[in-house]
Amino acid sequence: MIKKKVRRYHSHHSWQYVEGFWGALIVDNTPEVYNDRYEEEMDISLTDWHHIPAKILSEGYQKEGKGIPVPDTGLINGSGYYPCQLARGKGLSCDESLQSPAFFKVNPGRTYRIRLINTSARSNFNFSIDGHTMTVIEVDAVDTVPVGPVDSVEIWPAQRYSVLVTINGILDEYWIQADMNARDPNVPQSKAVLQYNRGSCPSQPPLKSFGPSQTGIQGRPQATTLIGGSG
Repeated sequence: MIKKKVRRYHSHHSWQYVEGFWGALIVDNTPEVYNDRYEEEMDISLTDWHHIPAKILSEGYQKEGKGIPVPDTGLINGSGYYPCQLARGKGLSCDESLQSPAFFKVNPGRTYRIRLINTSARSNFNFSIDGHTMTVIEVDAVDTVPVGPVDSVEIWPAQRYSVLVTINGILDEYWIQADMNARDPNVPQSKAVLQYNRGSCPSQPPLKSFGPSQTGIQGRPQATTLIGGSG
């Protein structure tokens, strides 16, 4: 298996980056320092999202003296949740039945290298997986001395982390949580689902438990946080 380091590419023209013109760039790195510490890998991107086009927001901030735009919501691998009541209050159409978290299927007993990328315009996230701890092994494409176990990692715009997570829970599903610092307090934090591949898990997201009234698939533990930098 070829192991790799995570970087990213993105547009520097106009407002294209804020509107989603970016992606992961995984660079081969052999021999791999931590080759014997994990069996599987996955990539997770975190980003802030605005309902108003970035061009309009930028002009309002630069020319009209408006404050720094606050993101409407956060996304995990492009998926997220926004309360329809708030959307309709802004004159936007909304159908909660169409909203779904991202699902990440994993095999029990395996250790995964998760590559985190913060592709936000301005927001940092506190990333955690309910019922699981993480060990940090890479920061911004540089191998580190293993740091952990930690319950959460703070990741700033343009930062990348690699963390090791062992799939050793007793439940079939756990929330992946990404608490965005700059958001409307009425908007729930970003969530995705870590789903164990036991053959008994539903293939469709638990839409009824995805809204603001849900309490989570598994309660969030007390956090020991690795504090990131803004460089």
